[in-house]
Amino acid sequence: MKSLKAIVRSRYFHLSLGLLFLYGVSWILIRPSQFERILDTLHRYCYADYLVMEMASKRSMGEGSFYKQRYGERLSELTSGLFEWSDENRVKEFFIAKGYVYEVIDEGTRYHSYLLAPILRKGIHTAEVPEHVTFYYYVLDYKEVPTFLEYLDKRNTSCIFVSAADRVIYAHPEVYIHRDSLYPVLGKCFETLWEKELARPEDFQVVGGNVTRFVCRDLQPLCEEVFIKRIYKNKKAAKEYFLREAFKVFWPSLLLMGASMAADQELELRPGYRYLRALFTGLSLEPTYTIFYLSRRYHHYDPAINKIMEEFRGRIGTSDPNFVTLERISKVAQEMLKKLKDS
Repeated sequence: MKSLKAIVRSRYFHLSLGLLFLYGVSWILIRPSQFERILDTLHRYCYADYLVMEMASKRSMGEGSFYKQRYGERLSELTSGLFEWSDENRVKEFFIAKGYVYEVIDEGTRYHSYLLAPILRKGIHTAEVPEHVTFYYYVLDYKEVPTFLEYLDKRNTSCIFVSAADRVIYAHPEVYIHRDSLYPVLGKCFETLWEKELARPEDFQVVGGNVTRFVCRDLQPLCEEVFIKRIYKNKKAAKEYFLREAFKVFWPSLLLMGASMAADQELELRPGYRYLRALFTGLSLEPTYTIFYLSRRYHHYDPAINKIMEEFRGRIGTSDPNFVTLERISKVAQEMLKKLKDS
């Protein structure tokens, strides 16, 4: 009994209890939640399925099928009692309640896509394109699982500005607006311009590459504020302000693309054609140099889609910032949109 009391009074005993308590607290804090485990497994499942589709096009299955099955079983275990994966509306509601969008997208080909991204904000909007349409929109942060097109070619991320929800859980069509199509490009332009000593607006057209010059043409007043007047001396604050205000400039065009997507949702159109109709709607009614320039990179696995984009680029005739005008972009986009609607 005396030895037990001695142990209890021992500083090493108290130290051990303290360490044990800290370990228990840290285990509780660090241990991933059930939703985090679902997200991690879902990432692995989607990428395993992408690998299966990629290998199938090369007539080779590889290890993707094994891992897809394995992660699929793990997902079923983790979500047991929450929902059935076959109930796609229930699955979508679950992720939206957690602040995420998750979709399985039918590409209208032998491929399909996944989309998993955090929701930054959502709202409802009404537009005329020319049809009157009311739709819900979700502004998405950087995708944790991109579409199959982006998986195959990361350059497509900067060309896919909007997409339509396959599963609708509200009364109106639902559209996703992809902020990560613009933010990385805008961020790189900021880094390029911030390091320069710019004194005149004309200086914006002699620094950086074409994309920087196009961005500056869209954002001339903002660029003068941030890079000439230097209204913010702190780089972090300046960048946050620049990105936030720049996105507002492109917002009207993005909303029109979303409206077009929503208006076309009831039509039996292949996703690639629906996207082109949305892109040309935005460029014809609210043209911007930046969205035009980025859209030129768009590449689809449907050759017919690529042919239309080649014609669009050919009709513009140049990618030189000194010769492209908003009027020209709008006119050619209107012509391409009419051609798509008539075909």
